[in-house]
Amino acid sequence: MGAKPWTRPTTHFNPLPTRLLALDARRWQAGSVNASTQPRPPRNGSRDSSRHPGHIATGRALLILVVAVVLGVVLLRASTRPLNAPVTSSQPPAHTGKSGGHKAPASTTTTVVRSSVAVLVANGTSAANAAAHYTTQLQTQGWSMKPPTDTTTPVNVTNVYYAAGEQGAASSIAASLGIKPTAVLPLTSSVPVSGTTGVDVVVVIGPDLAGQGFPSSSG
Repeated sequence: MGAKPWTRPTTHFNPLPTRLLALDARRWQAGSVNASTQPRPPRNGSRDSSRHPGHIATGRALLILVVAVVLGVVLLRASTRPLNAPVTSSQPPAHTGKSGGHKAPASTTTTVVRSSVAVLVANGTSAANAAAHYTTQLQTQGWSMKPPTDTTTPVNVTNVYYAAGEQGAASSIAASLGIKPTAVLPLTSSVPVSGTTGVDVVVVIGPDLAGQGFPSSSG
């Protein structure tokens, strides 16, 4: 029996392992893409403002409430604060006696009690009986008159002098005699009239007020 000639064995290729490897590669690529597109979680310690929106609204409401309460307290105090009372000045009592010294200033709005004001008329001119004439005139008006007298030296103009606190009485007398308000002056030691102690108003008759033909009497 003769031997068979040698032939090369035929090898059959199985394609299944190659397909499995290709499928695994596609799955791996798909997983990598999905992982890169997913958002990363926030880092530890970071705050997400959109996670609790209600907390922010509540904080703002509390702040507005506190401001409203403070403003209400301020307005309440301002509305209940008492208004400043008007300042009033006390008026000194009217002079009622003859002390012979300086008296407290009298208010110009206080009614002058004429019978309590001592008035002396002095003639400073050469016109006879001028002081006596005006003494009688003022006495009829209710003033408390001293005996008429003459000045120690002649004068050129009529003046009315007042002691402290008697400016109102002097102004009233000057007005009744037609004397200008600028002729009402304080009574000082320079006035040429003696015996003025205890006198409130001194009327010095000058040429502008003196006349002729007064009734014959002293002064």
